[in-house]
Formats: sequence, structure tokens, C-alpha cells
Amino acid sequence: MKIPFTNCRIDKIRSSENKNHTLSSDFQHLFCSLLELQWRWIFVLYTLLNLLSWILFASCWWLIARYHGDLPDSDSRNEFRDHEQCVIGIDDFASSFLFSMEVQTTTGFGVRAPSPLCIEGIILFPIQTIFGTLLSGVMLGIVFVKAARPTGRSKAIIFSQKAVICTRDGITCLLFRVADMRKSKLLNVKLKAYLLKEYVTQEGEIIKQYQRRLEVSVDEAGSNVILASPLTVCHKINSSSPFLNAFVNKDLGVMQSQFEIVASLSGILDSTGQTIEARTTYTPSEIHWGYRFAPILMQTSDGIPNYQIDYESFDKITPVNMPNDEDCRQILDPSNEPTLNIADKCGKSLSN
Repeated sequence: MKIPFTNCRIDKIRSSENKNHTLSSDFQHLFCSLLELQWRWIFVLYTLLNLLSWILFASCWWLIARYHGDLPDSDSRNEFRDHEQCVIGIDDFASSFLFSMEVQTTTGFGVRAPSPLCIEGIILFPIQTIFGTLLSGVMLGIVFVKAARPTGRSKAIIFSQKAVICTRDGITCLLFRVADMRKSKLLNVKLKAYLLKEYVTQEGEIIKQYQRRLEVSVDEAGSNVILASPLTVCHKINSSSPFLNAFVNKDLGVMQSQFEIVASLSGILDSTGQTIEARTTYTPSEIHWGYRFAPILMQTSDGIPNYQIDYESFDKITPVNMPNDEDCRQILDPSNEPTLNIADKCGKSLSN
């Protein structure tokens, strides 16, 4: 079985200008960038931000205490009024650090407290309180949103390692499998597939990743299906298929054209109502001519219409008889009319 991924085998190469643009863009969308971090870096970032803010404000409280002569080793005194500690209980940097934690976390042990006669402390106290509230709110929001994202649920969607080409009712079809490993079912399941291939326009422009939609269906249900059991998704290679003029290597049994198929499945979680999507890709080396998938859905023998799924055979394929003359291996000769159906040209699978 194949784990879904989304990069479509594309490596990004950025210039120095693009790198700077990306960094500025990430800075502007800091919240979205933080959501993409792994969990361990979220916890490390949250811890570091709290420690740095506690140390920063502890330094501010310590400087205020030193300016007011509250420290035991300080010789400075306020010459305009009788001396009174700006923050009661601050005697060194350690006590300043503990007071900073109390202010920002609203703990309040009752040992240390700011004096109402200290203007600097009155100004610094609400600044640290507001900063601590904003920091906790942002980080807790990131943790909540990241935990609520259904990315883990999409990993339960698996695709077959290979795609196969065989005939169904006389029509050549491209097939791949998809299944949901979780017991909870998805709602409004939709299947999509796209062909990425180089395309040259009439003006000579070369489009490397030209996208074309592939019509896919499950049996006669179309692309909107019920994912109650593993499904075999079918793309019929008919007159509207981009694979109409593709050819097949007799020795390797794989399609030789340079292309990539991107298959996706989307659905809605019944529990949260969120939409998830899982994707995978198939390259020519992963598409096998003259094979079909082995059956994996078996009915129990106790008389009750219950079924068992053999996931060990999920990726298993078995060879089948296919048309073997050269015209049929080319699926459709490019010199012929493109509206000619494969079934009309090659017929059903040959017995040999």
C-alpha cells in the first residue's frame, strides 16, 4: 500500500530574491507558518518564548529595584522622598525572576508585590500582564488549531502501490485501488485524477506540467462514492482519454510516455465536519499492462452477508490475457481517427 503525499515529485529551487520574498511572506503569515512546524518544535518554541519573556521582564524589575536602591548592595537612594521598596520582596535577580513569573502567569504567592508609590512598577506591571496574555493566547491557539487539523486522518487513506491496465467489458481501463483503514466512515467522498505531462502549444511554447483532468469512476457510481470497503477506481481509455495514443513496451509491460498521474480522494469527517484530502501519484514505471488486482473482499460462510477484507492482497496483481498485436499494444494507432474506440479496434482480450 502507498502512503499519500502531495509533492508530486517536484523539487523547488529558489534564487536569493525568491528566498527573501519567501521569508518576508512567512513573516507576514507567521501564524500559518507556525502551524506547519512539528509538534516538538511547537513545544520548544513555547518554552523558549516564555523563558525569554520572564528573563526580559525580570531584568526590567531588577533594574527598577536597583534604581530605587531596593537591593541590599545598592548605595543609591531616592533623594526626593523617604525610601520605600518599589517591589516588596525583590532583593536580587532570582527574586526578580520569580516575581516576573508570578506577574505573567498570574500566580500571586503573596510574598512579592509592587508598591503603589512606584511609577515605573505601575507602568511595567500592565505591560507584562498584557504581553503574557497575548503570548499564551497565541500559543494555545496554535496548539488547538494544530491538534484539530485532520491531517492525521488522511494518513488512514491508502492507495495501491501500482496501477494496472486491463480490459473490462471490452474497453481498456486504467485501474488503481484506494481504501480507508479507519472504522469511522467519511461522508461525501469524491475521487479525482489528473494527468501531468509536457505539452507543446501551436506557438511552440513548452508547458512542462500541463494538467488534464482524467475521468474516473467506481463501477457505475461515478466519482462520488461510498468508501465502505476498498474500491477499484477505473479510468476508461476511450476516445476522450489522453492515453489514447500511448504505447506499451512488450518486454517491460509499462507505459513509456513521460507523465505522472495524480490521484486524490477527499471527504468530510463525520465527527467534526472538516474536509480531508489524500493524494498519491503514479509514474509510468508503476503502471503495469496486462494485469488486474486480485480479489480482497470475501464473503463469510456463515450464511450472513458479512464480508472480510484481505489487506495483505491489497497490492497483489495477477496477469490477464490482453490483445497482443502491435496495433493493440499501441492502444490506438496515431494515424487512425481519434474517435475510434479501443474495443472496436482490438475487441476483447485474446485467449492467447
